[in-house]
Parts: sequence; structure tokens; C-alpha cells
Amino acid sequence: MGMQQYRVHILCDSLEGGLGQAALSEVSYLLTIGWRVGLSAPRVPDAVQLEVGSNFTKIPVPTAIRSLTGMVHSVVAFRQNFKGDFAPTLIHAHGLRSFVIARLAFPLTPLVVTFHGAPPSGWIRRTFFRLAAKISIGAIAVAPIKVSGWEHWWHWSSAIAINEVKPQGDASRVKARAIEAKSAKRLNATLTLGWLGRLDLPKRPDMWLNSLARARESGVDIRGIMVGDGPLFVQTRMEALNLDLDVELLGWQTAETALGQMDVLLTWSDAEGVPFVMQEAICAGIPCLTNDLPGPAAFLGLGSVGIVDEKSVASVLETLVDPRARAELQLEQLERLKFLLAEGRPEEKFAGRYQHLAAGCR
Repeated sequence: MGMQQYRVHILCDSLEGGLGQAALSEVSYLLTIGWRVGLSAPRVPDAVQLEVGSNFTKIPVPTAIRSLTGMVHSVVAFRQNFKGDFAPTLIHAHGLRSFVIARLAFPLTPLVVTFHGAPPSGWIRRTFFRLAAKISIGAIAVAPIKVSGWEHWWHWSSAIAINEVKPQGDASRVKARAIEAKSAKRLNATLTLGWLGRLDLPKRPDMWLNSLARARESGVDIRGIMVGDGPLFVQTRMEALNLDLDVELLGWQTAETALGQMDVLLTWSDAEGVPFVMQEAICAGIPCLTNDLPGPAAFLGLGSVGIVDEKSVASVLETLVDPRARAELQLEQLERLKFLLAEGRPEEKFAGRYQHLAAGCR
């Protein structure tokens, strides 16, 4: 079977956030190299523009695997929509719920699974992950993982053009900006701390607010802007008022618009896979801080000053009031980003594996 005839179907837990961005990047790349691609997800977000030829089908995906009724409904819907001549030759499931749905709907179809969350902890989840790898032809994690049968591939924001990320060229720009800031006597200017992302668990906007409060208590002249919406929007606004913080909640904006208003980006979460927003911030000239999670911490590199906790975040922010310190940290992070980008984009690797299967090699 030739490449032009090979059909790949991509099933996603969601087309929102980093997971959706990764799936849509894969769809776009496969279409450009001539593959026939199907795409299924619960819905298409308003901000998402689907590629022509992606053949989107709405498939319900419950919010949790333990929702048995919802999972059965999804399995039946996926099976009925793609039976007979429309059955996929290969399925790529982005997310564990999609993996279970795809495996139950088409138990004999070759299946690749990509997990976008934090590595599993506890023997039950680790056992499930080992089983998932055994009944798949490929099991990929976006964050570093130590489970038998799984591979770790860095995933990259579609906003980053790999060939255009040049640390040495950016170094001159960053240094020039720092010198300009110094000459303008901005060393004691107010530091603007940024948040960019969903206001919903497992992300922790409350810890972001606490970090800003700690920095203020340490004498840092600091304000905050939070870009994003979600179920915790009202609660976050009330917490900011209760803490008497200088914080603006701006709702949804494009990353480009949002990052242009920040001096430092701080992400805080209980679980995180691949930090797309950090990648985009670093390429936009904004240094990043994050709490210590496997994915973001590995992305910045062990020992990076950008990895903070409740005790250290205030002192790090105090240091970053100086634009020269911000420039140096951003340059360090940009060098790290360039190093990791050398691995290439995951969609190219997936296409290579799909082509291998299309040629009849298992």
C-alpha cells in the first residue's frame, strides 16, 4: 500500500491546550506529505482553524476514564462512524481516554498512543501504562518517563519555527535590550510577572498568586497579569483581591499579545507534560520560572535557576528585577531550547513510523 492510500486517524481527548496543538501539528504535517488523515475530538474550539482535508468528525470523549457510561458511548460512536470501508488503517490516540476508546472500538487496528500529562506515580497507574505499551505499536510520552515500553519525545509548540531559533543571533538582541533598559534607568522599575494558561486544575493559579505575594513581602516592586480563562477565573480574581495584589486578569488573548506585556513568565501546576507556553515565552525573549515538575524541570535543565519552590521564588524574582539578570536567564534558556530542538519535531518521527508500517514492516 503506497503512502497516498494509507489512512491515519487521529483521536484526541481534546483539541484545546498543548494536547490539541500537538495533534493539529501532526495533522498539518501529514497532509503536507500527502497522507489521508482523519481527525476526531469532542469539539473544535473557537480559536482553532482546521486544515483543509483533515476530515473532522465529532466524537464524545468523557472527562474521565472511570465514567463507564461515557466511555461506552464514546466507543460505540467511534466504531459506528468508522466501520467498514471507513475503518482506519492506523490510529494515533492523543491522551489516555482516547487510547482506551480506540483500543476497545478497533481491537485489531495498529495503535499509537501519546500521553501528554505528567509521568505516572503509584503502582496502579504504572501497571496501566505498562499494559498500554504492550497493546500498542508505539507509546510516546511528552515528559520524561521511566516505564517499560514507553519513549520520551520532546514536543514543540507549532508557533516555533525550528530553523529560525538561533541563540547566537538572539543573544545580541537580548544583550542590547538589557543595555537599553539599563541606560533608561529601569533597574528599579516595577517587575511584571505573567501567567499564561487555563485557570483550571491541575494548574495552580493560587500558588502563582502566593508567589507574587511573597515577592512583594520581600520588598519587590511587582505587579501581575494573568492571561487565560477557565472555571477558576472568578475564584482567582477574589483571591487576588483578598491578598490586595496588583493583578490584572485579562481573559483570553493570543500568546504573542500576552507575552509582550510580561517581564517574567511563572507557571505553576500539580501536573504538567510539555511546557509549550514556556517554549513560546523563551523564543519571545521572556525568561521563565516553573515549579519543580518532571516535564518543565527537564526542559529547563537540572539545576536551572528557573526551577523554583515556595521558599525560593521570592528571592529569584528579586534578582530578576534587574533586566540584565532577566536577559542572562532568557539567553541560558534559549541555549537549552536550541539544544533540545536538535532532536527534531515529533510529527516527522511519527510519519516515519507510519510509512514503515505502510510498507508492510511491523
